Amino acid sequence: MKIHQTKVEAVDEKTGIVLKRTITDKGEFLNRKIAVSNTIYTCEKNRVKLNKPVTNTPFQTQHLEWNKSNEEWELTGLKKAKKHAEKNNRFFIPFNQRNQEQWASLTWDESLEDFRDLLMKTNIVPFNIPITASLEEWESYKKKALTYLSEEQNLMPVLSSKHDVRHFPLIFNNELKQSHFLGISCYEITGSIEQINLGFMKSLNAKLKVGENCALVVCLNFPRVMSRHLQVAGSFAFTCFGGDVFSQKANFSMDYDQLEELTPSDIYCYDNREKKFTKSNAQKERYGFDVTNNVINSIPVSEGLDFHQSIKYLSQRLQQEDLDLINNFLIQGQPLEQEINNYTGWNVFLSTISSQIPKGK
Repeated sequence: MKIHQTKVEAVDEKTGIVLKRTITDKGEFLNRKIAVSNTIYTCEKNRVKLNKPVTNTPFQTQHLEWNKSNEEWELTGLKKAKKHAEKNNRFFIPFNQRNQEQWASLTWDESLEDFRDLLMKTNIVPFNIPITASLEEWESYKKKALTYLSEEQNLMPVLSSKHDVRHFPLIFNNELKQSHFLGISCYEITGSIEQINLGFMKSLNAKLKVGENCALVVCLNFPRVMSRHLQVAGSFAFTCFGGDVFSQKANFSMDYDQLEELTPSDIYCYDNREKKFTKSNAQKERYGFDVTNNVINSIPVSEGLDFHQSIKYLSQRLQQEDLDLINNFLIQGQPLEQEINNYTGWNVFLSTISSQIPKGK
């Protein structure tokens, strides 16, 4: 799939949340899309074997794991993942999933090496920008990187949300206006540097004008469940700061013995009534019935998913429906803040956590 342009359709004055429309050679779509990331891709592979439908989204990501023993990124399976994405008319975005320490030690030489490793494997080629980089430094490396790309490829700059606050807004604003895709490696919205940069991100995105061309902001590496923030979905949390495409953190250190001991009641399931993740006990207390159990029963075993996968698969679908709801409010010109206030999870997050973020200039 090839992108032609992304334009601003509407901007909500109170929340700063923006509606964008992207036009491609395969059609068009609105922003706020949850990508098929590692876990959901595994679910889809199982479903495809049984001729079951897959997720309707224009994005698929592949978070890459750092192999400590070999001191290299695990690229196994990229070709098959890309083929799956292309078959389903999706943009395919591989991403080097760095932790905070790896971002802090990232050099330009490493960034270039990662960029070259992925150059022949995808049409959206990420370039991770070291956290101390200035706009001038980035422009120099960007110019060089662009010479490697074919006409079919797009460069996706990736900034850490813990980038040097002196340089983050300049680079972000520059790429928001110049690129098709702009990646942000996210965390849990706890540190002051991250909060300042998210404030800039929200403010600069909200200043876009209707009809203006802009980038799609691709939020990567955030927690599926924002456990430090009232269990609101990570996709909604970063919607509040200008995110357009969402790809949650991949779990590469899963304890399979511990996983075997889990029951459905131990797993967070997305509750589209409260617009947050909850567990069975809280659901029974609030509604008198078990939402999680209903979710599991709605996908029969014949569709190829175990109960862990069923909960995550349907939770993603429900989250996407809620992000589409936000878009519908914007299309209809309804006051978004007023609508958000009708739902517990959204309301509490937006009125407390979001309001604490310093406002960018």
